[in-house]
Amino acid sequence: MSKRSSGLSSNQINKMFKNICEFFTCILFILLVLGGLAIGGLEDKEMHIINKENKELLKVNAEREKMDEVRAIWEYEIEENNLADKIEKIAEEEKATYLVSDIKRTIECEAGSDVWDKDRVERMQIRGSYGEIGTAQFLPESWDYLTTKAEMQGASIHNENDQLRTMIRCFKIGLASHWTCY
Repeated sequence: MSKRSSGLSSNQINKMFKNICEFFTCILFILLVLGGLAIGGLEDKEMHIINKENKELLKVNAEREKMDEVRAIWEYEIEENNLADKIEKIAEEEKATYLVSDIKRTIECEAGSDVWDKDRVERMQIRGSYGEIGTAQFLPESWDYLTTKAEMQGASIHNENDQLRTMIRCFKIGLASHWTCY
């Protein structure tokens, strides 16, 4: 008599378990792929919106920076048209306030005693008898040398702020003798 088992063999149980696991693995994989596509789709849309918002923010920031720059230049021109105040402010920035009286005296001697009554444009139109230019009366042929010594490469001889800063730095490092009136 053969013995019949009413239950499943361990091989059958293992096979069924393996099939069930493969089925759920496939389902899980499908759900992950579909979920990833859905999430990826949302990310693309969100990234598009974020990129668009960033571009708008960058535009707004650029415009704001331009306006701030224009406002700063305008305020600086109004505030700094007074030569004495401008010299003092730049000397303070350069930590050279001890040179203010020497700078003022030299500028007055070089550019004329009426220099204090002129505005920035008029001061920068002053020309010396040897070709000196502007408020601080720089010679074009010595400008490159002095701006290099003063670490002001790229400065413009036609910019009053650059002239004053270069002059102050030159005085600070012992190059004041380049001005006749020093």
